[in-house]
Amino acid sequence: MILTFTNEAAGAGFGGGLFSGTVASVTPTPSAVTLREHYSLVELPDNNFQPRLDDPRAGYGGLSFVDYSVPIGEPMVERYIRRHRLEKKDPNAAISDPVKPIQYWVDPGAPEDVRSALIEGASWWNQAFEAAGFRNAFQVAVLPEGADPMDIRYNVIDWVHRSTRGWSSGGTVSDPRTGEIIKATVTLGSLRDRQDYLIFEGLLSPYTTGNESPMCFTRPPWRASASSPRTKSAIPSASATITTTAPADGSR
Repeated sequence: MILTFTNEAAGAGFGGGLFSGTVASVTPTPSAVTLREHYSLVELPDNNFQPRLDDPRAGYGGLSFVDYSVPIGEPMVERYIRRHRLEKKDPNAAISDPVKPIQYWVDPGAPEDVRSALIEGASWWNQAFEAAGFRNAFQVAVLPEGADPMDIRYNVIDWVHRSTRGWSSGGTVSDPRTGEIIKATVTLGSLRDRQDYLIFEGLLSPYTTGNESPMCFTRPPWRASASSPRTKSAIPSASATITTTAPADGSR
């Protein structure tokens, strides 16, 4: 569905300067903005997924609901961790390939060097899954041509324009009955590499007198920071709330 919003008031679109966080700061003409809305109607997963209780002190960001059928005096709020389904092909093996790996897709609209950094950084999750007994459990590739990043069948690492600080966030569509993740989206702002550059510049303090022009104003090759460990680690940190490792026994 295509939605267009217009503002014909006097001075429409004013006040949308850089870092304002408004639509006006990232669109060519803030007086008319067109958005595409995507609907996905899907059948919920089968009943073979075992929910895992969430302790709010653990920081998993789980889902919660109220069970009014519990006896008086017992907690009414149930909490489940949001997590992907991951099962071993060989349940008796110490390390096994999964029945179905977790697949994430990187936004093809990200610059090439950023895409490479995102793929490498997201792939670091395999280290955690191998420690939990899963081999090749986490796969990352560029979203195929023609695939819609809003399609609920794809877990996507999005690269979007926004004028706030270039941090990352993660969100999910989950089965409300169990917490099983149906679709996950990791969102990185396009200011991420510039933000990282400024952080490293501040840490290195490459100045001696205090009168030098900051490197960011001398048009440095800021894009080189896209391959930095910090940019790569943006994905593991942003998706930490939507991916969990298995128990030591390999059960899910």
